[in-house]
Amino acid sequence: MKELDETLGQIDFIFEAAGVPQLGFDLIYSLGINGIYVMTGILGEGKPACIPGSETMSQMVVLKNQVIVGSINASRQHFEMEIRDLESAKTDGAIESMNLLPPVYSFFKFGGPTLGGSK
Repeated sequence: MKELDETLGQIDFIFEAAGVPQLGFDLIYSLGINGIYVMTGILGEGKPACIPGSETMSQMVVLKNQVIVGSINASRQHFEMEIRDLESAKTDGAIESMNLLPPVYSFFKFGGPTLGGSK
């Protein structure tokens, strides 16, 4: 996979649906500048993958302005089941009790923007 860009050049858009962990992560190296990578493959259990996390994130994604997203691959019935589950969790107070949202602070509490560090 690392030689793929030598053969085809940098790739602008990759839509992965194989579900093979190592293949999925190796394809990231072929993604070009401003490229978009969509992962939809379900990674099978017991199939480990080795990815260089910090190197990939800083050198590949940030410096090349790349986007990596995942998407759920399910039937309409499964989406409808999830909506019902979320609705019941909301009505019984389960979502509110998890404190998923961070606290909101006023901009003015911080004294405004600072330039050149603090004194």
